[in-house]
Amino acid sequence: MIKTGWYIIAYDISDNKRLRKVHKKLKKNAIAVQKSVFIARGSEADINYLMDQITLSMNTSEDDLRAYPIVDPKSLWTNGTNPLAQGRNMNYSSDKSQKSMKKAGKRRNKQELKIAKRIIQFFH
Repeated sequence: MIKTGWYIIAYDISDNKRLRKVHKKLKKNAIAVQKSVFIARGSEADINYLMDQITLSMNTSEDDLRAYPIVDPKSLWTNGTNPLAQGRNMNYSSDKSQKSMKKAGKRRNKQELKIAKRIIQFFH
């Protein structure tokens, strides 16, 4: 039985043309968490195949691509928003920033709902 798991895939691409190709390929096969960080679910063979396909668009002497296995997206520790972590966010604020934090929180909640809906569609 092939076991599937979660992976964080991150890249550092030095050329804009290659960067767009890599980003486009990952957007089709994973969910963006940050600009160059994605989360994907699949077997080890699936992730290796995806990385091999992405490597075809890279210059391996200048660019970097990595995949890190993780137990579950909910286990990620973050500073800021992470709809996958459900309640493990750590936000820092001062008295002066409370008003702007409320506005940012409303925008963040809308973004989190959009991302959560996309995740549900992607993995179900």
